[in-house]
Amino acid sequence: MKKIAFVFLICINALITYGQPITLTDGSASLTLAPDITGTGCGPNAGFDPGNGIDQLFALDWYMSIEGGPSINFPPATRFDVINDNTIVAEYSFFDLIEVFGSDLRAVLTITIEELSPFDIQITQILEVNDSAFSIDGDIDIKLFSYVDLDKNDERTEDAKIHLEDECNFITEIRSTNDPSQICYYAVNASDGYEILPAPNLCENLQDGITDLNNTGLPLNEGDYTQAVQFNATIPNFGYATCETILTFGNPPDPAIVDERSGKCTFTSTPDPNFLFGQLVQNCNEDGSFMLEIEVNSD
Repeated sequence: MKKIAFVFLICINALITYGQPITLTDGSASLTLAPDITGTGCGPNAGFDPGNGIDQLFALDWYMSIEGGPSINFPPATRFDVINDNTIVAEYSFFDLIEVFGSDLRAVLTITIEELSPFDIQITQILEVNDSAFSIDGDIDIKLFSYVDLDKNDERTEDAKIHLEDECNFITEIRSTNDPSQICYYAVNASDGYEILPAPNLCENLQDGITDLNNTGLPLNEGDYTQAVQFNATIPNFGYATCETILTFGNPPDPAIVDERSGKCTFTSTPDPNFLFGQLVQNCNEDGSFMLEIEVNSD
C-alpha cells in the first residue's frame, strides 16, 4: 500500500475544530463529546440524546494500567477525524507515560453512533492499543478500564442489574428510578472485571490509581450509577490488543459470540474499525494544520 500525503496550513473542516465540542449524529440521535474526547477527570465530558430530548450521559472515558502500575486517565487525543457525521477516530500516544525502553505505545479509539430505528440507538467504542516499536524489555502487560456515568437530564437516581453474563458477555441494564422508560444497556465482551459505585467514588478511585476492579456493585438500587469494566492484555513487540464496548438506548445489543476463525469473542454489530481504507481522510492537528491522506492499494 502506498500513502500520498499533502500538508496544508489551515484546517477547513468545520467538524474538526479544536477547542469546540464534537457532535456525532445519526437520524434523530446525537452524541456530544468534549474537545479532548478523553482525559477530563471526573467532570462531564459527554452527552447522549437518543432522539427524545433527554440527555442520558454524563461521562465516557478510558483509563489504563501499565506493567501492574496504578490506573491513569487517558490523555487528551493527539488528533482525531470525524467520518460520515456519526463516527470519530481519535489517536493517542503514551510515549511520555511509560518507562519501557524502546517501546512506542499508541492507541486508536473509534466511537460510532447508530440509529437502528427510532429510539433504538447504539454507541460503539472500539479501542486498539499497539506497540509500533521494538522493546528490549519484551511484551508489555496492560489493563484497560472503560468508564461510563449515566444521568437522565441531571436526574441521578438509577437502578442497575445484570442483563446477561456468560463466557463472552457482560451486559448491564440501567433504568431511571423515576422514569423506567428511560433504559440503557452497557455491554462488553471478554472483560476481566467490573465495578459499580455511586458517583463520584469510582472515578476518584481510578484517578487516585487502582490496579484491578473488584466485581461488586450489582444490583444497584436508587443510586447515582457509574461503572467501569476491565480488560487485561499483553502486547508483544509490534503487536496490538483490541477491546469493544456498546452503550444502547431502548433495546439491549445483540450478544457477543465466539468468532469461528479467531476463536475470540466479538460483537457482530460493531462496525469495522478499518473503514478508512481507500478513503480520502483529512487529519487535523492541534496547530490548525491538516494532512490529506490517500491510501492506495499498491497491488
